[in-house]
Amino acid sequence: MTECPALKISSGGVTAALAPSLGGAVLSAADAEGPLLRLGTAPTVAADPRASGCFPCVPWFGRLNLQFDGYGRTAWLKATLPDASSLALHGDGWISAWEVLAHTDDRLLCRISAPSTPSGFPFAYSAEQELLIRDGGLQIRLTLRNSDLIPMPAGLGLHPYFRRTPTTQVAFSSARIWAPPVEEERGRLSALTSALGSGGPASLPDRTLDLTFIEFDGEAIIVDEVGAVRVTSEAPFLHVYAPAGAAFFCLEPVSHLPGLFLADESHGGARSLAPGEEMSLSLFVDRPH
Repeated sequence: MTECPALKISSGGVTAALAPSLGGAVLSAADAEGPLLRLGTAPTVAADPRASGCFPCVPWFGRLNLQFDGYGRTAWLKATLPDASSLALHGDGWISAWEVLAHTDDRLLCRISAPSTPSGFPFAYSAEQELLIRDGGLQIRLTLRNSDLIPMPAGLGLHPYFRRTPTTQVAFSSARIWAPPVEEERGRLSALTSALGSGGPASLPDRTLDLTFIEFDGEAIIVDEVGAVRVTSEAPFLHVYAPAGAAFFCLEPVSHLPGLFLADESHGGARSLAPGEEMSLSLFVDRPH
């Protein structure tokens, strides 16, 4: 990916800076009260897409083994970001240049078409990302379309970063948690193990947190000494990544459980898209009223 000038959208005091050619990254989003997402810059994102304010995960979320065998196709995938993982991580979207289809004062629409994907994912697909300022916040909507001749496994995720301070608390409701597989260990499903996900405000733990919350109720509120930010999505799962000692954390709406991409959808796996079929996932970030 090559660096390019950021594109901006704004409306009603909300502004966002976007870099379609840098993995479709959101560099920043803010309103009159301050940042809604962590601030990124084009040079830092060009060097590492994890330095963005938000990036898209398409056509899967999480890690895939390099030896892909499923849905009638076999392939050897490539590590998408070797500095982060030796496996294929978070799909092609965040390491691809997106084509701008439309750009107005308050909206940006961009697309990738990947009959031959950077990761080696063995299915043809296209994806669109729409970024829109509305109702005092930023809406991001990802849409994935199967362009192949056979059904394909399909997944989506959005990976926003938020400010973390010693006073940060997060409130949302879920039913259970999923710990993704790590190296040779299998993933595991369990009941909630702390106040996080129980509905009320909860602090993030001192240890690194890397868990998916199941049956996410669609809204999370982040509060610290500076103010509050609200995250809403129709996604069934919310992945929480909070590295120990970092000044950021992530609340990631996702369509499937990490580590279960090729499992049955009813067990948290990918959705099977028929040729020509689409699926979408959205995220809206604003201030709670």
